[in-house]
Amino acid sequence: ATPAFSGMQRTLLAGTAPRERGDAAALRALSPAIANSGLALLEARMPHDLRRADVERFLDARAGFGGQLKHWVRTVEGGDDGAVLQAYDALVESYWAWVDAYRGQTPERAV
Repeated sequence: ATPAFSGMQRTLLAGTAPRERGDAAALRALSPAIANSGLALLEARMPHDLRRADVERFLDARAGFGGQLKHWVRTVEGGDDGAVLQAYDALVESYWAWVDAYRGQTPERAV
């Protein structure tokens, strides 16, 4: 994985324990790091080792992740803890869908 993908993965992993506890406050505290890592990933160049056949799916997954990152930022600003937990889950899912597209894995694998 590229440094940007690795950085985002480390940031999301930091949210795993708070998410498992249902600790929306701790996830909110991680929000600046999540937003910064997410933006760095979105701004990164397309990986040089991406297969040509995977480019379209990679770009679609990138757009999906960008949409989820925007949703995350908006949701964290609100007061609904349940929505924060759901937005975190959706962001993590979209990140792994993007990783799977980068790796050329089938969409069925990206669950």
